[in-house]
Amino acid sequence: MGISIIEIKNFKSLKSIYYDFSSKYDAFCILGENGAGKSNFLDAIQYFYEKLSSKKCFGDDVLDKVNTYSQKMQIEVVYDLRQLYKISSNSYLDDMINLLQNYTKDFKIAIKLIQYRSGEIKWFPNNYKVRHAISKIFPFYMIDTRFISLQEWSQLWEVMAELGISKPEKNDSQVIQLLDTCFEDIYKEKYTKSMERIQEILSTEKIYINHKDYKTKFMNALQLRLGGNEFMHDGNNLFYNSDGVNSLKYTKLFLHLISSLAETGWKDPLIILDEPEMGLHMSYIDELVECISRVKSKRVNIAFATHSTYLVSKLIKYDLETCIDRVFNYNDYSYFERMRDIVDDADKNIISTRETECYFAKGIVFVEGKTEFQVFHHRKLIELFPQLKHLHFYQSSDGACMKIIDPSNGKYTVPYLIISDMDKILKYKNKHFHIKEDTSINPLSIEKFSQAEKYMYYRLNGAKSRTYGMRKKIMKILKEKEFIINNSHYWLDGIDYNYLFTSIKHYCYEYRVYPVQTTIEGSLINSNNLNYFADWYLQKFPNNADRFQNELLKPSFENLTCKTLFFRLIANGKTDFLMTKKEADNQKILPTDLVPAVNELSVGNKVNGWIKEYLDYVFTKAIDCCSNILTKKIEFAKLFPELNDILQILCIMIK
Repeated sequence: MGISIIEIKNFKSLKSIYYDFSSKYDAFCILGENGAGKSNFLDAIQYFYEKLSSKKCFGDDVLDKVNTYSQKMQIEVVYDLRQLYKISSNSYLDDMINLLQNYTKDFKIAIKLIQYRSGEIKWFPNNYKVRHAISKIFPFYMIDTRFISLQEWSQLWEVMAELGISKPEKNDSQVIQLLDTCFEDIYKEKYTKSMERIQEILSTEKIYINHKDYKTKFMNALQLRLGGNEFMHDGNNLFYNSDGVNSLKYTKLFLHLISSLAETGWKDPLIILDEPEMGLHMSYIDELVECISRVKSKRVNIAFATHSTYLVSKLIKYDLETCIDRVFNYNDYSYFERMRDIVDDADKNIISTRETECYFAKGIVFVEGKTEFQVFHHRKLIELFPQLKHLHFYQSSDGACMKIIDPSNGKYTVPYLIISDMDKILKYKNKHFHIKEDTSINPLSIEKFSQAEKYMYYRLNGAKSRTYGMRKKIMKILKEKEFIINNSHYWLDGIDYNYLFTSIKHYCYEYRVYPVQTTIEGSLINSNNLNYFADWYLQKFPNNADRFQNELLKPSFENLTCKTLFFRLIANGKTDFLMTKKEADNQKILPTDLVPAVNELSVGNKVNGWIKEYLDYVFTKAIDCCSNILTKKIEFAKLFPELNDILQILCIMIK
């Protein structure tokens, strides 16, 4: 590829950017939210090329505005000339290639632009002919469909002429004689008379034509041979088509022309497509990606700046080696980070917009199922914790999908949290809790974590982490302590039980995993809000009122823990020993009269809307009536302590 490296310092928000156009990739995809710095990166490249072949000095205000003490900015582009050293039949380029050879090292040439705050510009090497040659051999093209005229494709003629240009093999007088002979044969006497009058008028007015404008001559030759300069599509004027159709056709034609003519003209162009998805239906995006796959070439750098999750997913799936770079803004400066390549075809095939949405997120929360999804998207909860609007919630229990988008695995720095049920961490058997091995999110079961904790797991402040000690204590409890289910009460309690679960929560959080005590239903229905749940239930299911109240009259429900478990099972939750009512019933753990009551009084499945209705009820009765946001949050924390802990972590994550 032509461009090897672009290095930018102190250009607007780009304090220090090193961008590697590695030759192993077919396309480069630059992602980032608005304001992250993508446009500044594109502006820097465009600015460099605008100045490259100009002899003028410019006073553009492009320097770092955060650090006013910075006195200069610089853009350095390294070009790889290896492909141009092959035997060329294009005499137009021969002189330029010979000139560049005097400045190359290891087949590469570096061109550096330095601009001072005063506006003064310096070039290295300080040779205008070298820069002019670079601009011709390594041209830069940007397609921004927001600003091109979709009904007038005049820029395409410029592209065709620039890439296909060649010096004429005959001198000017020979060319004129051949043209006159040809046109006189075509247009007869009309041509001769018109030409005589035009030349007379130009001479009288002392107006002359630049005979050295080879590009325009070549462009006119192409237009003449092709029959004109107005493009039509399928027999219709371009005004006949929608903007989306014209945008797609323009971009495809642009890419085909550049890719093909670059080979003919011995040039190595850079093409940047800025938000090419604008105005395109998904089927048109498919067609665009298919086109890119067909025209990919080692002579052409193709880069995208995009907001389209669909475009990114298609680029990854197609037969394209795609490099993905995330841009993010921190303390008013832009930073780039290159994500790990997805090389496994099986992984590529499962990529969809659900996964690529995570690449654009400010923060990712991995959740197991629909219940969590409903909770964290609840309107009242978002009003109370507006930071939730900036988080992306990814729902999947599929370890393969999570592996692909896990920031720690993909090597990008988006903050994230994995919220799981405790049964993904532990299982209960024979009076003991055991570590769950068949899960990809359990830090206690991952061998490399335990090894790292022993020898090199340190906090940022340099102190040895407590994590290894926490693991040892957890392992000791699991090995030595029995957790016996009380037959009359069918729950677990005691200091050891609470200490174990609290320790596991703290330990797992070191690895960005938050295991809830049982399930998310257990966070919603706990000993602090049982009265609200009971009142809501009676209002929601009046036909079950008698049975519900009769159950609560049983002596066992005088115990708050027993009552909490009963309500939790009604709402599809799990027991303290991490079993569903069906699993516990199969093992004959629960009292025989409990399961029929739970089945009859069940709130229904997880997607029937009861979660929203229940939260709406609690907010209306207990939280909305509070006088201000602070007291609302205090009341919420009292009623939903575990859920509040999670929300506090998520808010800190965004900050």
